[in-house]
Amino acid sequence: MIVTTILISNLSVGLLSSGHCLGMCGGISSALGMGVQATTRLQRWSRILAYNLGRILTYALLGLLVGTLSMHLLPPISFWRWPRLLSALLMVLMGLYLAGWSRLLVYLEALGTPLWRRIAPYARRLLPLRHLPQSLLAGMLWGFLPCGMVYAALTLAASSADSSLATMAMLAFGLGTLPMMLLAGGMAQRLQRFLSTYHLRQISGILLIGLGLWTALAVGMMHHVMHGQPMPMQMSMSAMSAMSMPADARR
Repeated sequence: MIVTTILISNLSVGLLSSGHCLGMCGGISSALGMGVQATTRLQRWSRILAYNLGRILTYALLGLLVGTLSMHLLPPISFWRWPRLLSALLMVLMGLYLAGWSRLLVYLEALGTPLWRRIAPYARRLLPLRHLPQSLLAGMLWGFLPCGMVYAALTLAASSADSSLATMAMLAFGLGTLPMMLLAGGMAQRLQRFLSTYHLRQISGILLIGLGLWTALAVGMMHHVMHGQPMPMQMSMSAMSAMSMPADARR
């Protein structure tokens, strides 16, 4: 149940937050739509795909890093609910941000700004995308762009305390963002305007809030099962029968 919850949650976060990535991050829109130099449609789409594979590869490497660190620093984390609850909170904050009801997530995204300031100049130099290796490298660098949902997905991945599962969780997140990013390759500006519409952002926000609440509920259920240790039905009935018998009969 833990594996399924983490993978489904990260995949869903990727699907719901890809509109935010495209609509709010002008650099990604530029890289996908206007920053690709190609003479044929095949070249254009191959470079867009390579860019996105590079981005997803960065997410997977980050998942491997946080999974390895959590596995060594926090051995009992597989039974620890707080990282997963924190991830659920980040999803709710992202939903509130997308819907225009709160801007608290902006402060969280600012935590990654110092690192991005060092990487951004190198990422911009790779535009426009002229060939596949350049596109792959550009995607890997743009994968470090500060994003609250990436941090939420990483937090949930880290809660597995398993490097392999954390890597798969971030792959699931990246794959969730892939359909929208590929679609953006041919019509970045029009899609950006569409995704920025008020009602669509509210719907995405509400869905993310619901996903965060579902994740928190799943965490609570798993914690109860793991730590409550309920007795099997037959053992429970035998114990109740023994407790209801007179003292003389139990001797």
